[in-house]
Amino acid sequence: QRLVQTGTDASGNPIFTPSDMFSDDEITDGYGVLVGVYENSLIGTDSTLTKSQIQIDSQVYLLDDGVDYTSLERYIGYNVDYKIRKTTGNRFYVSNIVANNGTKVVTLDADYIEDYSGNNLSYYVDDEFDETDDYKIDDNLYVVYNGYGVPASYIDSSFKADIFDIDAGSVTLYNNDGDSAMDVAIVEKYQTYFVDTATKKTKEESVKITDKLKIQPDITLYDDDIIATKVTTAGGSEISATYTSINDKQVVSVGEPHSSAPADVPTIVKISTASVSGTVEKMQGDYEIVTVKSKDYTLAPCFSTFLATGDNEATYGFEVGSTVKFFLDYAGRIVCTDVTEKTASYGYLIDHHEGSGIDSGVKVKVLTISGKLEEFALASNVSINGGSGISPSAAIAELKASSAVINANKADEYKVEDSVEQLITYETNSKGKINKIGTVGTGTDGQVKPYEFTHNGSVAKKIFADCKRGEKLYHVSSTFKSADNKTQFVVDSRTIVFYIPYGNDRNDADKFEKYTKSKFIEGNYYVEPYEKDGSVAKVVVWYGGDGDDIASITAATQSVIITSKDRTTNSDGQEIQSVTYMPVGSTSTSTAFAESSSLLSGVETGDVVKLALSDDEIEKVQMIYDISEDDLYDPTGSVESTNYVKQSYAGDSAYYQAHVGFVYDRPEDSETGILSILKYGETDDYSTYSVASSTKYYKYYEDNKKDKINTTDYNMKSLNRYINNESNATKVLVIAYDGVVKGIYVIE
Repeated sequence: QRLVQTGTDASGNPIFTPSDMFSDDEITDGYGVLVGVYENSLIGTDSTLTKSQIQIDSQVYLLDDGVDYTSLERYIGYNVDYKIRKTTGNRFYVSNIVANNGTKVVTLDADYIEDYSGNNLSYYVDDEFDETDDYKIDDNLYVVYNGYGVPASYIDSSFKADIFDIDAGSVTLYNNDGDSAMDVAIVEKYQTYFVDTATKKTKEESVKITDKLKIQPDITLYDDDIIATKVTTAGGSEISATYTSINDKQVVSVGEPHSSAPADVPTIVKISTASVSGTVEKMQGDYEIVTVKSKDYTLAPCFSTFLATGDNEATYGFEVGSTVKFFLDYAGRIVCTDVTEKTASYGYLIDHHEGSGIDSGVKVKVLTISGKLEEFALASNVSINGGSGISPSAAIAELKASSAVINANKADEYKVEDSVEQLITYETNSKGKINKIGTVGTGTDGQVKPYEFTHNGSVAKKIFADCKRGEKLYHVSSTFKSADNKTQFVVDSRTIVFYIPYGNDRNDADKFEKYTKSKFIEGNYYVEPYEKDGSVAKVVVWYGGDGDDIASITAATQSVIITSKDRTTNSDGQEIQSVTYMPVGSTSTSTAFAESSSLLSGVETGDVVKLALSDDEIEKVQMIYDISEDDLYDPTGSVESTNYVKQSYAGDSAYYQAHVGFVYDRPEDSETGILSILKYGETDDYSTYSVASSTKYYKYYEDNKKDKINTTDYNMKSLNRYINNESNATKVLVIAYDGVVKGIYVIE
């Protein structure tokens, strides 16, 4: 008896059973490339196989009894091993068909295909697209194009060059004969449409789509002629779709079969509704890699072509800092931008000058919303506030005039005479030159809109900060208020803040800064809100003082306990000081650095201080409690003889409190409640504080001659009360914010 294939299991693997039926036939082994199975083949209409036939290389065989043709379709293009049974009537049957290990398969995405010429397909080997390798393509190449095999008579050198010129899709290559050339190419090639209009006809079950990019001709798709899938996220799962799924502002990738294919071979359609909206954070090269929300995107070739055509870039282009919506194809590439969702690029115009030589022309210096100082040339025709184009020199004259209006009520130290300096919106043309500018105005078309506000309810509203008369607004908790405590506007994470320096620094472009709302602390500011959306200002121009308002310490500044002090080196190899600190109310630590040693003079482990930080760099230090001297300091830096300090904030006269004294009384059996601290060292006068479950306890001690802060061995119940035992009462430093104790520092 011999084993013969009598069927396949659930996984498609052959099933063998003993049989005597072939005992009189001649059995031989064979191997070769599986070219065709019934209607699926590498050679398309050149193949005329029945369900009981397969083609291996150039030979057609009959399938032996029990061999299911559908289980063999997955091997098309592969080198296979099989058994041949030759009957006495010279009929040839095959069985035991399995793919051997001789087939090499690689798949190349369209983005990685660099070029095809001279039977060599060049492709990029890494994501940086800076190194290529080659695959040799066999002269007698089999091609399956968009799901159907192409007859050999069509496959010449020009055909190969065309199919490997892929903007969207992929090519899978098989090497099945062991030489250096690839023998089979499975090509998926799509034409990309950004749908401008989708005209549907229900009776015909069809949709006609036009390409907004005008790269592709109009196309009509019929529901019974397509296999459509849809993705809602780039690279996401594909779900079944129909012609009705195609709508405006979608990306549709269309893979039509080759002209040699029968009429019933379907067109492959991939519909993408994927998009991403946000600010362009980074951009490499000329739109090569675009970063939005910390993710990198590339442009589809059709969009690159579109941007390079005519004046399209002026309308559809973008830059770092632009806020824009990108429409993505099924593979996640940018196919178009929605210009209706592209906001104007704000910038603070600082100065201008005339170029010289080959670089002649008017140049302007702009602080962009990405925080960079950039120099732009003005185009030969500049449109200001939607008007007709004017010359660069005329544009400068208009900019000086609008700047003079803004600066009319500024003190000398807050303005520069005969200057173009002001908040603008701007656009650049395809050559990177500014051709459109918006300035202060009340119209549309890119004009900058200031918001009227008042520093005091008893005076009329104005649109520009009056630095002559000191009309500042009070800031607290992201809200700017007038002197009578009425909200004028608020700032949020989206607000762009341009910081304008003071005095002599006004002549130094490097002193101009772009900030976020986090730079505003409690205090008074000269500010101008622009483009107010509801209560939120999209842009705020901040006229700075002498620098104190950038690094101030107020009642709201967090108190910290110094847990260690050390010396280290910065990136330039310079020796600097560092401190590790624990915010009062927390048991976690952070580290900050001081370039100047004088900043931390007198600060040691165990001291309580307030720090003004710029990131992790210390700009100011205020001593609160010197543990070695047992001194409490007031905000002026003087020792407070009463051992009690309070500061006002947000209308609360005692928002911040620091109190050194003895525990007069506390709750008997609770970690929360009212704590009484003796006031001014008196025996019968005390202050009360609310202690919450979040209140933390600290104690300074020395362990093996090292200074440490204990945060675990103390609680409310471990504090001894003066009311019970005067000589044994616990001495503490209480730090409270807004009436609630953040930390209790046990002194003795």
